[in-house]
Amino acid sequence: MLEKEMSFWDHLDELRKRILISLATILIITSVALIYADTILKVLLIPAGGMRLNPFGLMDGFMIKFRIAQYIGIAAAFPLWIKKFYIKRRLTCHSQFNPFTSSSSSWLRS
Repeated sequence: MLEKEMSFWDHLDELRKRILISLATILIITSVALIYADTILKVLLIPAGGMRLNPFGLMDGFMIKFRIAQYIGIAAAFPLWIKKFYIKRRLTCHSQFNPFTSSSSSWLRS
């Protein structure tokens, strides 16, 4: 089944949908990781051999936990991006790019 041609506005709608799905996924995973931030921080500090973190400012303790949760949210959402946005598109695309048949790599054949 061939895909129909998409207009510029259809592409923008598709981009908006994908960005919103990505942000929602990151937000949900970050929220869950923020709940368990104390446990995650203890696990991350195990290799430090008993070293303690010294927050110097009023918000430093919260920001350390929030950044850890944010990094976990981004890292955990990355497989979703690969599966949903790249692999799915590659499997359904009928005109896949082949570097050996494109005009940009014609100098390799000569």
